[in-house]
Amino acid sequence: METYIYKMIALSAIFILLYFVFLEKEKNHRFKRFYLLSSALFSVLVPLLSIPYGSIEVVERINQNNSELMSLPETKLVESSIFTKENLLWAIYILGFSILFLKFSWGIFKLIKEIKFSEKIKQDHYQFILKQNKFTPYSFWNAIFLNKSDFLEGKIDYKIILHEKAHVNQKQSIDVIFIEIMLCVFWFNPAFFFYRKAIVTNHEFLADEAVLSQNKDIISYQKLILDELISEKILFTHPFNLHNTKKRIVMMTNKLTKIAKLKSYLTLPISALLFFAFVEKVPAKIENTVNNSLQKIVKKGEAQFSETQVSNIEKSAFKNEMISIKKDTIKPKKQKVEKVKEENTEMIPPTPPVKEISSQTEPEFPGGLAALRNKLAENFDVSKMKNSKGTLKGVLIIIVSEDGKSYNANYQFDDENFKIAAKDALEKTLKGVEWKPGTLNGKPVASQFKMPITMNFN
Repeated sequence: METYIYKMIALSAIFILLYFVFLEKEKNHRFKRFYLLSSALFSVLVPLLSIPYGSIEVVERINQNNSELMSLPETKLVESSIFTKENLLWAIYILGFSILFLKFSWGIFKLIKEIKFSEKIKQDHYQFILKQNKFTPYSFWNAIFLNKSDFLEGKIDYKIILHEKAHVNQKQSIDVIFIEIMLCVFWFNPAFFFYRKAIVTNHEFLADEAVLSQNKDIISYQKLILDELISEKILFTHPFNLHNTKKRIVMMTNKLTKIAKLKSYLTLPISALLFFAFVEKVPAKIENTVNNSLQKIVKKGEAQFSETQVSNIEKSAFKNEMISIKKDTIKPKKQKVEKVKEENTEMIPPTPPVKEISSQTEPEFPGGLAALRNKLAENFDVSKMKNSKGTLKGVLIIIVSEDGKSYNANYQFDDENFKIAAKDALEKTLKGVEWKPGTLNGKPVASQFKMPITMNFN
């Protein structure tokens, strides 16, 4: 979980920094809208993904008991304190989420209430919501909120109406709801607060562009914006404010250049590089080189004998069994039985020679096996196994990379709670640990390490 959070924050920070440095002042507003939404989603999803790559060869010792049994002490479950670091962090997260989600829900509720109970005029697919109080026109979904007296008396410039219609036509409320939900869930990530600011500002650029496409008089439109500038801010709207107004006026005089298009194209390879940098990479295939070599040796040995010779031992045992059965029924001559036994003894071939296995060593945890057992025991959270009883067993299979800096693990456990607790303990134990890698013929190779675990519960 910690790794995911770090990756997500770093990735979103890189994307929003690229936006403010290279894209914000350019006039390709539609691409900027796509970039902001997709990169925010990208930064949340990519750290969750994993891709297979290449293959690794795992060297496993012929003796499968290549590690000692780790036996955790008999455990009596007691109620642990709820005031742990983990619980405290979860409490802070839930508190932050609850505050922002309640604020989000209250804003939506107020808008829906105003749409439902206010006086309204329908025109095409728009709803003009008429209110008594003075405020700057704003929009949400297909509703445009206007002052009733100003609208009925024709005091609202039609370019303001066009501006709000552009927000509705481009369904920009979806973007705002999306980023507000992201903020609720990932409120601890400061990058998403900058995302919200960038999205809202770009919405204004898009609406201004739509107005100027129908009315080319930039000067009069700029004057209108300045006249309408007020300080009031309403949730989920596109407010006029001094900072945004300055940016909007400057943006109206900008032109879409070839450099702006080039910057847009460059975001694609950058995104690809970031994808491969932040996605989790796992080996595609694991091969057991020693087992493979043993199989080849056995097959080669079998090829030196005929089918009859290879199965002589089994046939001998079968004949002896038949003889013992006959003893219970018909008494054979003693000499014949002995002769058969002698023949059987002579027919047993010598054990085929096994080629010498190349020298190999297993991976080593810093401090040795005892240090690994102690660390696992320290990190084992028994509170996760409150309903467990009796003796539980499992096997940790750790595959250490050839450089010793990374690992994969498999968990062979019958009890699911035991498996979860063991997995959590192993992740904490091996976090940031660099193993001494296993070797084959003196060369470092990816190799496998097994550790059986038992735990007794009273």
